[in-house]
Amino acid sequence: MNSGRPPVIATWLMEHLTPGGRDEALAGDLLEEFLHGKTAGWYRWQCAAVVAAGYREALRTRWPAAIFAAAWVIPVPATFFRIATDARLSRLFNSAWELPWPWSTMCEMSFYVAANLLFLWTGLLTYLALHALTMREERVRVLRGLAHCSLLYLPLSIAWAVLTGLMQTPGHPVDIRHTAAVELILDPHFLPMRVPFFLSLLLSTWAALPARKRHSGKIAA
Repeated sequence: MNSGRPPVIATWLMEHLTPGGRDEALAGDLLEEFLHGKTAGWYRWQCAAVVAAGYREALRTRWPAAIFAAAWVIPVPATFFRIATDARLSRLFNSAWELPWPWSTMCEMSFYVAANLLFLWTGLLTYLALHALTMREERVRVLRGLAHCSLLYLPLSIAWAVLTGLMQTPGHPVDIRHTAAVELILDPHFLPMRVPFFLSLLLSTWAALPARKRHSGKIAA
């Protein structure tokens, strides 16, 4: 018998990152196996397998959310540069830059994060509203989706910025003051900018939707 508690972080990740929420039967099976002598490493691996299986199942059964997320993030480059060139917002940024460092940088970054989250929240709520109209028997969890979106966006953006920075290749300069929104949207150089938005919206949408029926059972040793 294993008298210790199962790894807290692995349990939390399984409960909160698995699309559709916690599978009580499967979580109970894992806990039972752990209490009967399985190691903490085995438990962590099984929790990771449960989360991965949940995303695989969500991709199979919730693929319309992926199509919606891909369509929603298409105007991201134009929206981003519209914010950067707006005269009223420029005055706001100038006021922020008058603050001493690091408050000036924190104010500007906070504004961009808030604007991007508002864009993602709007997309999430739009999809959930459409889903509720077409799938009336399914109850969506709006707050869970908004929370996931808020928690996922910044880490995904930072990770993607680091990754693209390591693989950065020289590109062509773009004068956004004289570039039409359609040109920004169609420019393939701005495709990577959409990735963290797409992942944040898709994963938070899956988190808000109820899980389809799963076949629970003990995971093999």
